[in-house]
Amino acid sequence: MSLIRIRPAPYHALVVMLASDRDARAQRKLFGPDGFAKMQILSPGALSWGFWRGEHCVACAGLMSAPSRSGLAQPLEGLHFEAWFTCLPAVARDLKSFLRLAQLTLDELPQDAIVEARVQPGWKPGEKLARLLGFEHRGEDLWERIKA
Repeated sequence: MSLIRIRPAPYHALVVMLASDRDARAQRKLFGPDGFAKMQILSPGALSWGFWRGEHCVACAGLMSAPSRSGLAQPLEGLHFEAWFTCLPAVARDLKSFLRLAQLTLDELPQDAIVEARVQPGWKPGEKLARLLGFEHRGEDLWERIKA
């Protein structure tokens, strides 16, 4: 059975995935001082997706406007986005399907869109996923995908 993508990402599944994340640093990044603003990604109209195998959501991903100079996320607008992603270990079974759906999702953005992602330096699975989705490392934890 392959994955299907449904919009929006289900809030309950996102909370379960974050609670199962053994890396406290990843949780602090989402819920830390500027991180709570990132929870707006699940507000009505936000760009978020749940990736489902049957009745189980195994991954959540989405886009929000890249942080402004103040460091706080702004309402979704413009062509500069920040990508986010979290999953359960069960997504490994469907990694090819997830990568295909994620690539199609990114390809739906306007041609001149810029998408940033933050990956903890040295976290090999995150770095590999970013590369497989067409992101290039720009320094420290910043990765960027330009569709020009």
